[in-house]
Amino acid sequence: MTISYYPRITDAYAMTLISEYSQFEDPSALTQNAATHSPMEFHDSVATEKVSPTSLKKLREEILAAAQESAFPNPLGRQKVRDFDQKAAAILYDHMDLIPAEAANQEIWNFLTMILLPDIAAWRYPNRAKKPAFERWLGVDRNVFRKLWWREATLGRALNSKLGEDEAVGIMERPGLSGNPALARAIVREFDLQYREYGDFSRSDLMRAVMVNIRRHVPLLDFEFYTETELEALITEIVEEACSIYAASKSQTINSNKGNE
Repeated sequence: MTISYYPRITDAYAMTLISEYSQFEDPSALTQNAATHSPMEFHDSVATEKVSPTSLKKLREEILAAAQESAFPNPLGRQKVRDFDQKAAAILYDHMDLIPAEAANQEIWNFLTMILLPDIAAWRYPNRAKKPAFERWLGVDRNVFRKLWWREATLGRALNSKLGEDEAVGIMERPGLSGNPALARAIVREFDLQYREYGDFSRSDLMRAVMVNIRRHVPLLDFEFYTETELEALITEIVEEACSIYAASKSQTINSNKGNE
C-alpha cells in the first residue's frame, strides 16, 4: 500500500496565521491566501510519496464547490450546516485516503485549514473571539475538517448521513465512545431505529437523553470485550430504556401543565 503524505505546518505558525486571519470579517477575503504550498511547510521524515499540488488543488476545488452550494461566502444558515458537513466529510474521506496514524497528526490539519482552506474554515466557524489557539482552526480534535474526516472514517457514509451536528458532537467528541467504532456505529444505528417510534419529540433532545444513559454505563462496562452482536443487543437495551424514560417524563410534564391550566 502506497501512503501519500500531506504537508504540515507547526502549531506555532498556524497560530500566527489564525491571529492574522481572524482580523477579517468576510471569509472570502481569505480566498486570496489559499494555496497548495507554504514556505513554512514540511513533511514527515519517512515521507516517500508526497501529495501533489494538483491533488491539493482538486481537494480545495471540491470543498469550495460544496461550500458555494451552501451559499459561501454568505453566513451559513443553520439548515445548511448538515448539508455542508456531510458533503465535506465525504469529499475529505474519499480524496485524502489517510491512514489513521496520519489523520491523528494535527500538523496535517493545520496545513489543510490555514494554508489550503482558510476561507472555508473562517466561513464554517468564524473566530469571533479572535483566539490564537482557536480549536476549530488549529489542527486539534475539534478542528473543522479533522472532525469531519473522523466522523466519516468512524461511522461510514450511510450512518454519518443520518446525523445532525448536535448528534454527532454527542458521540464523536467523547473519545470513550468514538474511540470504539463498533460502539459509535451501534449507537447511531439503534438511535435511528428507535427514533421512528418517537417522532413527536425533538430528535436532538432525545439523542441527549440517550447519550446521558450511555455515559452512565461507560465507567461500569468495558465495551471492548463485547462482540459486535453482543454490543448491538446491549446498545439496543440502553437506547430503548432512555427513549422510554424520556417519553414518559415529557408526557407527564405535558399532562401536569394541562392540569394546571
